[in-house]
Amino acid sequence: RQGNLWYRIEVLGKSGHAGRAYRESVNAAHDLCIKLLELQKIPGKSSTPTVNLGSLQAGEGKYNVVCGRAEALVDIRVADYPQLARVEKSVARVLKKPGLRSPDRKHQTTTRFQCVDRCPPLPFQAQQKPWIATYLHILKDLEGGRPKASKSHGSSDCNYLGPKPIVIDGLGPRGSGLHTFEETIDMTSLETRAEAAARYLE
Repeated sequence: RQGNLWYRIEVLGKSGHAGRAYRESVNAAHDLCIKLLELQKIPGKSSTPTVNLGSLQAGEGKYNVVCGRAEALVDIRVADYPQLARVEKSVARVLKKPGLRSPDRKHQTTTRFQCVDRCPPLPFQAQQKPWIATYLHILKDLEGGRPKASKSHGSSDCNYLGPKPIVIDGLGPRGSGLHTFEETIDMTSLETRAEAAARYLE
């Protein structure tokens, strides 16, 4: 399983009338957007890490007011521990850059950020192979076909156990649309997966 870093990022500027007070105002949303674009560049040409902007809120819902505050929630997924360390340094470097200044140079944005969840990755370990093979054999007997183990791009509480213990995860029912209104469960797999888990523990 991949690990994840959840960041809450807040940028404070100075609001004012977009016409009359423009020179003494500084736009928090502009600064936050610049920083979010920089965060999107962290993966480079690699498929991991991935950077997702989960939520973005800014301003007072008005056209003619310079945005004084903006906030974003960002989810970054990492494949392994070295990548986790690199990403944390890259994020800090981006978010600690000097803020934007107002046209009159008297005011500047400030950025505050917090990593609200730091879930470590759970990389594949060679000692897991025989345990996985046993479970797949049981599952094939119950469901037929050619079940196989695969890498999950999601995180789970199992990640916090670390790489030392042998962790076998993802034994639940089949489904789709995870964490959306379209999420479904294949009801026929509830019984077979429960039976497979019971046999596995015997």
